[in-house]
Amino acid sequence: MGQIAVFGINRFQFEMKLLGCIGNALHPDIG
Repeated sequence: MGQIAVFGINRFQFEMKLLGCIGNALHPDIG
């Protein structure tokens, strides 16, 4: 269970970073 929970958190953080990078590329002023 612990490993699954950690993987879920890491995946969530990775997706948020990915969305942030896409957001910066599309709207640099919003950043």
